[in-house]
Amino acid sequence: MAHWIGLVLAVIAVAFLITGWRRRQAVRAERVALGYAADDDTPQRRDPYSSIAILGDAMPPLIVAALVFVALKAVFFYVVLGGEIFTIVDLVGFLMLLGGYGAWMWWHSRYRFAEPEAAVAATPAGTAPAEGDPDPAPDRRHVA
Repeated sequence: MAHWIGLVLAVIAVAFLITGWRRRQAVRAERVALGYAADDDTPQRRDPYSSIAILGDAMPPLIVAALVFVALKAVFFYVVLGGEIFTIVDLVGFLMLLGGYGAWMWWHSRYRFAEPEAAVAATPAGTAPAEGDPDPAPDRRHVA
């Protein structure tokens, strides 16, 4: 039972990898169903001008860099302290957790579900809905 923390972290890392991979496969299957090529991994954007979409593109490399920095610090302190704080199994579990979270976050930001077809068909891109009509996609930016 001495290594239970590392084992729990490894299990959580595997769960991150499984849920991230399932998300990736679901988005790719949806894109094929919508008529995209099977190998087209271009990220979908509901609103390319949205700050959330911009953050979704800009943040993953920064977060991965931060995770690598934390991993390097953990390995450095493990070596410097001679394994006094936690065991090698705990270190490997922690590194697996960082890697699993990084992969999960990358897949969730890269593979986004496409916009519903009803909203796309009702409002062509770059146009505003006719006056008096309810906005079919209130989260989209319209050009007046």
